Amino acid sequence: MTGVIVTRPEPWILETSIWLREAGYDPLMAPVTVFQEVHVPRPAFVAENASVILTSRTALIYLADRRDEVKDLFPLTCFCVGPSTAQEARAFGFRHVLSTKKDGADLAALILEKSSGPLLHIGGEASSQEPDQSLIHARRDLFLWPVYKTEPVHKIPFVLQKALQAAAARAVLSYSVESAKSLVHLVHQNGLSSCCAGLIAVGLSQAVSDTLQDLPFERIVTSKQPQDIYMREALETYVALKTGGA
Repeated sequence: MTGVIVTRPEPWILETSIWLREAGYDPLMAPVTVFQEVHVPRPAFVAENASVILTSRTALIYLADRRDEVKDLFPLTCFCVGPSTAQEARAFGFRHVLSTKKDGADLAALILEKSSGPLLHIGGEASSQEPDQSLIHARRDLFLWPVYKTEPVHKIPFVLQKALQAAAARAVLSYSVESAKSLVHLVHQNGLSSCCAGLIAVGLSQAVSDTLQDLPFERIVTSKQPQDIYMREALETYVALKTGGA
């Protein structure tokens, strides 16, 4: 089977590995980041005419034991990136969920079109990506509430090192800018840059793919939308091209 390196952290790496196996690939699980819970009070903001932003399902994991802190937000409009996050936001308790199928920049456009009040972005620590950049530029009242943080691993995973050294993989999947940055750092740190020359890299978004440009991959492909179904489509498109002799 064709080996595919998965750099996603737990618990999401497991669901990616499942569809890879179902598609006939050999998932090589090598998480290059880890999630850690962050305990900070919710920012004080006027909830009238306010909206909530969720850009990752991960935030909902860390809110599960803190429902008392968020249940008053359930009647507010909740803006999400992707149908998966939107679906889980509804299951969590948010009653009015709007989502975009693409990335944070598209979400920012949707928020600017559909809301005018304060915004509470519940997500990871030190968020500096979209939709925040566009919302700050538009001078919106944006409050950030980090409930988790993404930390790079300090040592290259053995699976990743072995796969690169032995040319045991034909592709690598990267799901976030943080993971892409960590991958780039670990590969350079361990002198394995040249091992990327025969690999296809698939990025969840353009921002992820741009970060991966710091490694000499054979090709970098960007998922059409930030969902596993489109990550799979990008991967299978590449395999079809190689099988067809292109």
